[in-house]
Amino acid sequence: MFELSPVLAGCREKERLLVAQNKAFDVYSRITAELAKHAGMMADADFQFLYDIVVTARQVLSEASHHLSEHTAKHGC
Repeated sequence: MFELSPVLAGCREKERLLVAQNKAFDVYSRITAELAKHAGMMADADFQFLYDIVVTARQVLSEASHHLSEHTAKHGC
């Protein structure tokens, strides 16, 4: 997990973006673990369904990280 530094705690937007990134990371980690756990043990259609969720979760995490990076670069916080 990514932690908020006490120095940066004053920026509520950065804190909100960090929470969003942490949640996205948690979802991505959990669903990836599920996919790995069941790989080779489920029907192709079920695997594809789970894989598509992993891809979506990865995109959400990437976007959350991007928004956080943009905010930090723009505001210097």
